[in-house]
Amino acid sequence: MGEVYRAKDTRLDRTVAIKVLPAHLSSDPDLKQRLELEAKAISALQHANICTLYDIGTQGGTEFLVMEYLEGQTLAERLQKGSLPVEQVLKIATEVAQALEKAHQQGIIHRDLKPANIMLTKAGAKLMDFGLAKPKLPIASQAAGAFTPSTPTMNLASLTSAASPVTQKGLIVGTFQYMAPEVLQGAEADARSDLFGFGCVLYEMITGHRAFEGKSQLSVFTAILEKEPELSFKTREFEFFGASFPSGAVGGDLVDVIQDNDGWFAYVADVSGHGVPAGVLMSMTKSAVRMWLASRAHDSALLSDINSVLKPLLTPNMFVTFAYAAWNGDPDLAFSSAGHVPLPHYRASAGRIEQCSVSNLPLGILPAQGFASRRLHFDRGDILAIVSDGFTETFDSADREFGIAGIVEVLQSTADRN
Repeated sequence: MGEVYRAKDTRLDRTVAIKVLPAHLSSDPDLKQRLELEAKAISALQHANICTLYDIGTQGGTEFLVMEYLEGQTLAERLQKGSLPVEQVLKIATEVAQALEKAHQQGIIHRDLKPANIMLTKAGAKLMDFGLAKPKLPIASQAAGAFTPSTPTMNLASLTSAASPVTQKGLIVGTFQYMAPEVLQGAEADARSDLFGFGCVLYEMITGHRAFEGKSQLSVFTAILEKEPELSFKTREFEFFGASFPSGAVGGDLVDVIQDNDGWFAYVADVSGHGVPAGVLMSMTKSAVRMWLASRAHDSALLSDINSVLKPLLTPNMFVTFAYAAWNGDPDLAFSSAGHVPLPHYRASAGRIEQCSVSNLPLGILPAQGFASRRLHFDRGDILAIVSDGFTETFDSADREFGIAGIVEVLQSTADRN
């Protein structure tokens, strides 16, 4: 919203950015109000990672803001080249998180957090454009029915049009691809919706593509409300792709890849049961994995330690199946599983698929038990599939169980395409 010009402040001899509403839009009360809201929001914030507001005024009927001039490129421009190195992701994410914390402490919601509103400068990341901060009137006042200040309004034509990362004045308050599900459904935006947008930005920095994508706004809308983002990224030696299912579909599936300077640790956990107990167990499993990896190297003791953490939390008939693969720079991968389906391994040199299995009970069956692990030689072009029991128990349109055979079929077709 608004046009931005580079200018010179002759009184203080400094370069500034002037953001204005064009003359032919100055009569629009919604745009003028949003400009004033931006001024009030930014003027209340003084932080190294927030673009500074110097002044506000009117000239010849044109409203304008005088702001800090930032040299660099937006995060959106940088992402056109692909994902960012982990070190840059951590630095930018920390700076943006600190800026958001400052805004939230003062009761200000950004409301349009996206890569285009993050400027990368030599001094660090700068959060810009609070023009959507806490609007007090509905954007679409002509629509029927009661609306909160953040109620999105849309029609069939807008929903089925091509999706693009733009803020559509009069349709939605914020940028479609980064809006929290509750805001899309008409709930009031708050600090949590900013954090959802921040999570989408973080995901995009790591993977190089948006968390929720589609050919139209309707498909993006549906993805945000109903789907989990796919895990997809590359390192110098490996490429990862994964997806989890919501607990209402095939049980609680947890998919995660953890990287450090020495290598990576990838795992899939399948939590028995549904609802809140399964959700709590998923969170505890993920926390236990990350706490263990932060203090130890990757080895089979992981399963024993996680089992001892989870067992006291499990109710009768609850358990966790778990499979992992880990790499620390060696030619071989370490892998193990607890009550899990075999891990299909496509061996490129032989052009065939082998089943890698380890006979261990699921986590939570016995209070204390040992877990065997194995090593797997992994060459260029090889593919390893780590899938959950829940995935193998899904059914196709003909009511046929997917099973191990289905996984092998998908793995073989993937290898053929590559």
